[in-house]
Amino acid sequence: MSEQLGMFQRESCSIKPIKGYSAFQKFFEDAIEAKIITFCDSPEHIQKTFEEFNLQKLEIIVGDQGKKDYREKLVDKPEIANVLEDLKQQGRLKIYTPKGVVSIHSKIYILRIPNNRVRLLIGSANFSKNAWGRQHEAVAIYETSEGSPMHQSFEDVWEEEMTYCERFLEDLTKEIEKSDQPREEVIRLWVAGKVLSRDVDETRTVTAKLVENLQGVESLKDPVHGLSDARDKREEVIHLRGYDLRTKDQLIQMYEHPEIHFNSHQDILSGPRHAFATRHQIVFGIPIVNVRDHRLVYTHTNGRSDVLSQPWPEDPAEIAKALDHIEQYLSTVDEFADCDDPNSTKMHMYETLLFIFWAPLITPYAQQLDDRGISKDKNLPFLYIHGESGGGKSTFVSFVLRLISRHRVRAPEESRNVSKKSLSGVQQSASAFPFIIDDIEKQKLKNLKDILTGYWSDWRNDSPYPALIFTSNDTKPDEWFRNRSKRLQFDLLYDGRRSYQEKCTALQEQRNDLFSWFSHRYLEVFSRRDASVLDDDVLALGREVFLELYDYAQKPVPKYFPRRPAEDTHDPGLDIWQEHERRGHIQFRFVDDTIVVEFRSSFEYHQVRQLERELHNSIRRQVTGRTITIRNPERFIEWYGETKPSSLWQRLNPFG
Repeated sequence: MSEQLGMFQRESCSIKPIKGYSAFQKFFEDAIEAKIITFCDSPEHIQKTFEEFNLQKLEIIVGDQGKKDYREKLVDKPEIANVLEDLKQQGRLKIYTPKGVVSIHSKIYILRIPNNRVRLLIGSANFSKNAWGRQHEAVAIYETSEGSPMHQSFEDVWEEEMTYCERFLEDLTKEIEKSDQPREEVIRLWVAGKVLSRDVDETRTVTAKLVENLQGVESLKDPVHGLSDARDKREEVIHLRGYDLRTKDQLIQMYEHPEIHFNSHQDILSGPRHAFATRHQIVFGIPIVNVRDHRLVYTHTNGRSDVLSQPWPEDPAEIAKALDHIEQYLSTVDEFADCDDPNSTKMHMYETLLFIFWAPLITPYAQQLDDRGISKDKNLPFLYIHGESGGGKSTFVSFVLRLISRHRVRAPEESRNVSKKSLSGVQQSASAFPFIIDDIEKQKLKNLKDILTGYWSDWRNDSPYPALIFTSNDTKPDEWFRNRSKRLQFDLLYDGRRSYQEKCTALQEQRNDLFSWFSHRYLEVFSRRDASVLDDDVLALGREVFLELYDYAQKPVPKYFPRRPAEDTHDPGLDIWQEHERRGHIQFRFVDDTIVVEFRSSFEYHQVRQLERELHNSIRRQVTGRTITIRNPERFIEWYGETKPSSLWQRLNPFG
């Protein structure tokens, strides 16, 4: 002991107030390596530390991440994640975060400096520039030799805290190694949380198993309207043994209910089915609807399930009445709306109905894409319904929601309630019921970009996803979203009279079993038509089934029924282009296998950009000043149709 005391006496020890970040930085100026325990930090500060000081190696424990994902600090900063990953692969950086619900509040610094010396700091200062404001901090500073008792005592604390931690960036390294996507794309998706961390993956597995149990065969009731209102009090059990602590904590919170209990000794959640079903819908915001054995099954909050899809009635008049109900709603365009082209508008509205009818059946479609190695993100589009305020978008999707849910879902989700976190929750819901977001603005879409660009990338067969549908007053979203969406326009304005409102209300409340018959026939045909997904039109089979319904009902098909994609049959953007050509606002030239579109001098740049956004997604283009260069003229001419720009068409004869 006397020898140790003598050593301490030969080493320097002091306590100093630190009045600002610049003063704190001075401790690192001669450091070669560092081990740090801090309650909070910033990735930017870690990057800057390597840039400003000659650090060969940094190991850091970040104590405030026990209930969080450290990636949250890297959202919208994939370039910093890239730098940190490089440092990790070079062996120069190790970041650790606490496992489970533990948090570590210590602030300890072990700095190795030249000549086998170490500088040891302990106090209130966090390793984060953001943590320094006007407050003062105090630290105790020890200057000692490597391997001294004081140095060893700091190392012992480090090792003790390490037992509660796990390595950060490990899953990113594995994703980069196994993925055939560009490194930058893998990092971007990982930062956005799309590469599943273990606890999210486990939560999804547990949720999918629960939904499968709730929708078991013994729960199903026929016929369609024979479901009992009584609660299903049979016990459901969720086994949590072996799962990550964060998974358990999340699931216990998700299924918090007076009748659901957690047994910590057996690691199980148990309670009546109705309690789990109720909590599931509250947490995820959508009902449980899935395809099971070629039948569409709906699970109610009372814990009981029934089969939505039903065989066609023997009396064709029942189907005729249901189809007439749809047409009556669409006739409100003629009766109550200011509309330049009623037939085109009704075609887009019917196409909207077709998409929402198809949406709950998206899982078998996704499975066939997956089996063939076809990209789901590129071939399972979002639906984007746009038009001016007062165009009846929200009212119409509410009408269709009632049709596919038997009036149990009556309205879409308001945009203000939607976030990256809630969309991630939708992915974990294990339900294929469509998630419709109402009145979304362009900036909101930008905020959701990270999760939307890879929405289907980590989909698995055992955990269905809902199709996403948006309504908006913004005519044209950004290009990244346009490339992933099917866009339909409600080009009308309802007059808002009481008679219109009364008619819509009456039509919305009317019972209609058309979706039950549609889904039954769709699944019947789809199950034996393996090549159906190869059609570029995701609604091709849905159109076919609707035409069969009209034929069976011996009812004439309205001329506005979309036999082909409505946005191709009548593209409002094409109308705008052709109108500008007729007015002499634009000229076309053929230059080196491209079409150059030139705008008159009075056109502002933002007007050129607006017209560029009206082009079909399949047309490759580049905007330069007041010109747009079309790089695939054949597709442009195909899109432009019979009224091709005459001055150009003769020059493009090879494509005719």
